[in-house]
Amino acid sequence: RGLDLGLVAPPVRGKVDAAGKARLVGLSDFVWEGQATATGVEYPSGAIARVSSPITIRKDRSTISWELPRANVEGGRVTPLKSLAPSNYTVATRGEVNLMARTVEVTQAQVIGAPGQVPGRGVYTISTGAFEYSGAASFNRLVDLVPLTGAARGQWSVRRSSHDAPIRITADATGRNVSSRIDVLADLAGPSPVARMTGVVRDGRFTLESGNFRGAGLNANMTGRIADNGAVTGRATGTLSRPLSLPSATIAWATFAAEMSGQLSAPKLDVMLSNGTAVVAGLSINDIVGEAQAS
Repeated sequence: RGLDLGLVAPPVRGKVDAAGKARLVGLSDFVWEGQATATGVEYPSGAIARVSSPITIRKDRSTISWELPRANVEGGRVTPLKSLAPSNYTVATRGEVNLMARTVEVTQAQVIGAPGQVPGRGVYTISTGAFEYSGAASFNRLVDLVPLTGAARGQWSVRRSSHDAPIRITADATGRNVSSRIDVLADLAGPSPVARMTGVVRDGRFTLESGNFRGAGLNANMTGRIADNGAVTGRATGTLSRPLSLPSATIAWATFAAEMSGQLSAPKLDVMLSNGTAVVAGLSINDIVGEAQAS
């Protein structure tokens, strides 16, 4: 019962039911206005319990267009982000299906909720399964995503070249008023860190192909994996870009390699320092090598 979303908007799955009235335009075109409800919606690494919205659908020759001015989303969640509790959002979207070209174009879409907002647009090709979407994003609460407080803004893109190809993701973000309950992490990040990454999603697992982080006190490059349950494994290498003050010493310079494990919301780090220079009780010590753990 209901329209299968997987047929018209992959990789999204779920069922849509609608009720309304249609008005014929000419011999073959129409305008339909009513209320639509989608339930059990699933998408890569997330799900929505229920979505309801007024909707207008128009057919004009070989084009079918839609407009949802305000959809109420209940129980939206992103599976890897355990600290981001299921929440309610509002969604507005419009677009069109070109029956001749067999494409679905999302000309406008915006998701707004307490954690932030994400506008975007893109095109899906029905015959090949290829799609490409892109847009901006703003996050009001970084603590829902990573062990940092503050906010961030950035750009993103999601694309796939065919039905069988992996989903490729790129994103960049710049923080605003960023801090952390972990003093060392707050010093390394600074108030306006910049992060960039590229990765792929295949079989529910996100693989970070390349990523870099530029903070006030740290420059780092990263690779890794994030499973759909939020489990994370990865590796980072980098250098300090300014002295780091610790309770009993100041590390003036060091390179590091770190192994990451645990959950995305609470990662664990095994860090190995090398080529370090530190100042302890006024004495400078060179060629420091050491290990540390952080969580």
